[in-house]
Amino acid sequence: MLAFPDVKLNIMYSTTITSWGENTDITLSPQYIEGSQFNNRFVRTEFFQLYCTNQYVMKYGIPLTIDELKNHRVIGGLDIDNKPLDYVTLTNQNTKKDYLFDMRDTLINLNSAMLTKQIGINTDFIFTSMESLCLQELRQQSIVKILPEWTAYKVDFYLTSRKKVTQLEQSFIDFIYKCLGREFGAS
Repeated sequence: MLAFPDVKLNIMYSTTITSWGENTDITLSPQYIEGSQFNNRFVRTEFFQLYCTNQYVMKYGIPLTIDELKNHRVIGGLDIDNKPLDYVTLTNQNTKKDYLFDMRDTLINLNSAMLTKQIGINTDFIFTSMESLCLQELRQQSIVKILPEWTAYKVDFYLTSRKKVTQLEQSFIDFIYKCLGREFGAS
């Protein structure tokens, strides 16, 4: 904003971008946008893990195995068509073993990691979120990671632009990479 004081940013959050919009300059999305006119830059991988509040632990205990997780209330997810997910594959990051977790009886289902975290923090449910969204609460020890070796989802994020970018667009691309904690060279 300091380098380009006359610029106004319009930022839209969506996880389902599959095509280039008419008024689009840059996207940051888990979707790779097809087309030879676009440059899709890998930004980072995020893993969704299980969390709960300290109050939850005091009331219900903490599941120590995946089998014990079945006896706890977990917030579920929605697919790209906003239908509840029946099953989620949990992956052990040490052994690479997968476990198909039954989500058919979940009472709350969401498609947003930010909203899932907020609802999980304010209710008696175990929830999934990206660790990057939970860092403050983890540092404050107001939430705990459940089964830390297991992940629920893996999401790769891409920054997409036209092949040729303006100096302003490149500055914004640099800014996004800086915000996400990854150094890189200009493309």
